[in-house]
Amino acid sequence: MTGRENNLDDRVQAVEGRLRENQVETIDRAGLPADLVSVETNVWRRLSPTRNRWPEIAAFDEQVAELEQRQAAKGAELVALRDRELAAPAADADRLASWQLDGEQGPRPEPELPRIREQIERHREEWEALSRATERVLADKAEYIAKHRPPLVKDADSHADEAHRRYRDLIDQAAEARAELFAMRRAAVWARLYPGEQAGRETPDTFCGGRAKPLRAMGLEATVAPHRVLAAMRADADWLREAATPEQKALIGEGRDPRQPPATVWDRTDEGQQWQRDERQRALHRLRNPT
Repeated sequence: MTGRENNLDDRVQAVEGRLRENQVETIDRAGLPADLVSVETNVWRRLSPTRNRWPEIAAFDEQVAELEQRQAAKGAELVALRDRELAAPAADADRLASWQLDGEQGPRPEPELPRIREQIERHREEWEALSRATERVLADKAEYIAKHRPPLVKDADSHADEAHRRYRDLIDQAAEARAELFAMRRAAVWARLYPGEQAGRETPDTFCGGRAKPLRAMGLEATVAPHRVLAAMRADADWLREAATPEQKALIGEGRDPRQPPATVWDRTDEGQQWQRDERQRALHRLRNPT
């Protein structure tokens, strides 16, 4: 796996982990019922492209963000109420003791604990309602994407093709600009030194002049020709246009399922029988043509 794929996976995992940990922590601290399956499902449904070109999908995400902000505030209030609930018995006893010390003057202090528990129950109901509302919006988002998947894919592919062309064009422009800069610098040196012998000397055309610091920043230890760097950038553009994990490629029909070895087939299927015939032929060929 490349460094780019690792970085992408790390960012995605960090977002998933942060969303999951924040919600589970609030559930735990506030004493709320935990449905971790729903938490996990909602984590995946929250994810959208970093560059979302579709306002309809952005509207779902904005609605979810607003609901989650309200739910986070409600969760914080619940945590504070739980803390007050723990302290309430002692506080109620202290107020009652003070009332006794005053000779039972005035009305008897009412305990705070029942009122706090009523507030906790209301907040709990509202928190769960916000969870249900968020799930409904995320379910609507999933339904919308499933319904409109073909045009979404077509639109995304079109923009990806355009971005790929633009990247390749910029690489070509960079190659032309570099060649122009190299030639003009040679002309400037020539103008300073002509007609001396050094005016005709050629500077080796290597990337960054072969200097160690910039090359090491790229993970290189040896000099490299500029055209190889530009070729690598073009290959990078082509990879980006098709970038996906092996699992993603298998799901969208662009590759083999990485969970299965390349030669895994069921021996009783037509495919398996054909594979066995081919394997026998390969074995006979190896016997007849030893290396």
